[in-house]
Amino acid sequence: MRGPELILALRAHNPTIPMVAIGGINRDNFDDVLAEPVDGIAVISAITEMEDIEYETAMWIENMEWCKMFLEK
Repeated sequence: MRGPELILALRAHNPTIPMVAIGGINRDNFDDVLAEPVDGIAVISAITEMEDIEYETAMWIENMEWCKMFLEK
C-alpha cells in the first residue's frame, strides 16, 4: 500500500496523529497531495534535483503562501 491508500488507512486508524507526506512530491502532483488528509508536506528532491535550486525554492514558497492564504479563507 502506498500514496493515497496508505494515507487514508493510517488516518482512519490514527485520526489524531499528525501526518506529513514525504517522498516523491513535486509540482506536478502537489495538488493531489494537498487533497489528502495530511497535516503537512515535505519536499527535498523536488528542489535539490533542479538545475536552478534558488528559483525552484522560490516557486515552492510562492505555492505554499498561496495555499496558506486559500486555507485561511
